[in-house]
Amino acid sequence: MMLFAVAGVVAALAVVAALICYRENSQEMLLPRTFREVSGLSAYLERLLGAEVLAVQVVRTDTARDETLVRVSYARRRR
Repeated sequence: MMLFAVAGVVAALAVVAALICYRENSQEMLLPRTFREVSGLSAYLERLLGAEVLAVQVVRTDTARDETLVRVSYARRRR
C-alpha cells in the first residue's frame, strides 16, 4: 500500500515538473514558402522555433506569392 502512495506522489511531481519546465506559446506566422504536407510544415516550424509544435492551423496559402500564413501553438523548454 505504501508503495502505491509513493508511486502516486512521484507521478504527481513529474507532472508538476513538466508543467513548470515548459512554457506554451501561440502566434501567427507568415512563412516564405508553401507546404504540401502538414508533417513537413510541423518539422519546418519546429526547426524555426526551436520548440515542440503542439498544434498548427493553416490560415491561408498563397501560391502566387509562395507564402503560408499559419497559427501555431508550441512549447519551449524554460531556461
